Amino acid sequence: MVEKLNRAGFEAYLVGGAVRDAILGRPISDWDIATSADPQAMLSIWPRAVPVGIQHGTLLVTEVTPPVEITAFRTEGPYEDQRHPDWVSFGVDLGEDLKRRDFTINALAFDPVNERLADPTGGLADLERGLIRAVGNPDERFREDALRLLRAVRFAATLDFELEPKTKAALSKQADGLKRVAPERIREELLKLLKAERPSKGFRAMKESGLLVHVLPELLEGSEMTQNSYHAHTVFDHILHAVDAAPRDNLRVRLGALFHDIAKPRTQGGVEGERTFYNHEGVGSKLTQEIMTRLRFPKREIEYVSGLVQNHMFYYTDEWSDGTVRRFVNRVGRD
Repeated sequence: MVEKLNRAGFEAYLVGGAVRDAILGRPISDWDIATSADPQAMLSIWPRAVPVGIQHGTLLVTEVTPPVEITAFRTEGPYEDQRHPDWVSFGVDLGEDLKRRDFTINALAFDPVNERLADPTGGLADLERGLIRAVGNPDERFREDALRLLRAVRFAATLDFELEPKTKAALSKQADGLKRVAPERIREELLKLLKAERPSKGFRAMKESGLLVHVLPELLEGSEMTQNSYHAHTVFDHILHAVDAAPRDNLRVRLGALFHDIAKPRTQGGVEGERTFYNHEGVGSKLTQEIMTRLRFPKREIEYVSGLVQNHMFYYTDEWSDGTVRRFVNRVGRD
């Protein structure tokens, strides 16, 4: 596809996450192309392309597998709605296009025909150092689209990188911007974070920066709460250890781990060091439903995960009879 654009007289580069992941040796799920061709020129080359965001210069070419997004080089105006630029302008060069992106490690472009890497923001050095650094002024980048706040901590967790100090400081300053982000977008970032080897890294970064209060304030309730002699950690830390230990390829179970003890602060009894949390599974199941409904999860997923929370307080031993097992299956469901 790059060669096809070159033959038509246009520059074209692979850009973004695919270039980053190729350098890191990570699996690549999709490819994006940036080009000097404007949207009409792209449509003349691929007339059956889907204009998924043609006002912003983006077409989806579906004649290849997987489909590839192609976007014209562009510069942008302010983001008054904290998601989309008020205007875009085409006809700029590759360097200007890359400078509008969120993080330096995503502002890389590769020309596979001439085997040339473009790196105007120092993304390659940040990859080598393991840093998440905003392009340019981090406060401006996060004001443009507050979802980038969650993307920063998600990349830190999924890549096991550290947040560059100025970028990290801007997370705290701009945290209130998450109030304007749609719940569906927050949900999708949460699910991507849960695919990390250690999601706890992202949740701890959210707690430290003040983002967590806008995403899962219920999780903060257990941040300072000790438990009893059977638990070595606070409720918050125990939950994060459980999430990390849950199977990475099963998001339902990871969500169940995230919510399984979330109601302990609301059901606490006893004294410090020997607290009790009677029926935290029942209260937690209802709280899970509230949280997942707030984040616009599908009804089936809400029912499944809240069911895991409701039924997590069982303790299997070899003494269970066949009848006990059957009654358990009947109660919790075969799934």
